[in-house]
Amino acid sequence: MIEAELLANFYGAAIDRARLTAALDGVRQRANAVSATFHIFERTPDRLRHRGQSSCSNTPIGADEMALLDELNPRTVALCNPACSAPSVLEDHFLPDSFQPEVRRWQEQLRAFGMGRFLAARITLDSAHEVGVAVHGHVAGDPLDPGTSEFLVNLMPHVREAVGHAVLVEAQRQSQLHMSHALDHLCHAVLTCDATGRITSINASAARLLGQACGTPSMAGLRVGDHVPRSLLARVKGGERVLRWQGSSQLLQVCAMPLGPGASADALSAAIDRSHVQLRSVSGTAWVIALADVEEAPSVEAGDLARSFDITHAEALLLRHLACGGDIGDFAATRGVSIHTARSQLKALMAKTGASRQADLVRMALATPAARFSEGLA
Repeated sequence: MIEAELLANFYGAAIDRARLTAALDGVRQRANAVSATFHIFERTPDRLRHRGQSSCSNTPIGADEMALLDELNPRTVALCNPACSAPSVLEDHFLPDSFQPEVRRWQEQLRAFGMGRFLAARITLDSAHEVGVAVHGHVAGDPLDPGTSEFLVNLMPHVREAVGHAVLVEAQRQSQLHMSHALDHLCHAVLTCDATGRITSINASAARLLGQACGTPSMAGLRVGDHVPRSLLARVKGGERVLRWQGSSQLLQVCAMPLGPGASADALSAAIDRSHVQLRSVSGTAWVIALADVEEAPSVEAGDLARSFDITHAEALLLRHLACGGDIGDFAATRGVSIHTARSQLKALMAKTGASRQADLVRMALATPAARFSEGLA
């Protein structure tokens, strides 16, 4: 029977790498071994080649490094590790007689680290990869537990599932990182919070804008885990979907949308009683909140506008100027050109974009996707 704590550590390693070490420590103790190691292999025609390895807390570093020497390790030869979807066991004496001199040399090197009898199990992960768990017994003293081989065989399906879970979690984490990276380049200020106002995600624009509006150093670096101002949260929770909110130093336009009720492990808060700690689930509606500064000019680059509308750089500068609230006279003065030249550029710009009024130009400039993202987005 496999202990629940050991399995929990294997599955929990997907979100906490330290739990894999704890799981391997559990394997080592269960097998009465000196060392327990976890391996990810890529199957090639000649060998199982390491693509990852982790060890228990008792594995010597030197032995760890040796195990990765696939070209020298007789235990990784494909001939000795035939493809098999079911768990399979490998011991040194299973290797053909022609390999035994090499095996003995390998064993002698590991004996220097106090590592004796080798026993391993592996299982197919996918068409090209396999996972394995190996243990080494003591050079002298108590032998490996007699049930170690059966224990490893029974463990391997769980290890395969745990690795599959870890791969899925990592893919989701990478997806979240990419999304977070994209949101940080979103010119619109957006954040999400739970029912208590605790921020669960926030992009760079929102962190900057909300910090400015609050006007205090403690709010300048808002991040996940901080709370939105109570006065803002109260109005949002009061049912105002679109509102104007006055911070201590700045007026913001706000649009809030409920994400729906619910409670999660993240939403557990500790309520301390006199004699014990109780966990109280914080449920309620979560929110996504968009913020805008009415005084802030649109963030749109002339180069982006030139590519979006296939116009010249000078025409793009004019379009950006108009989108930011300027007029044709200001543009001429700023660029050091005559009003006649500026009007000629405006006429060409309207012809190329199909606009009939300056208001159409502004609408088109602000509607382009390039106006939603800042430069530097990868």
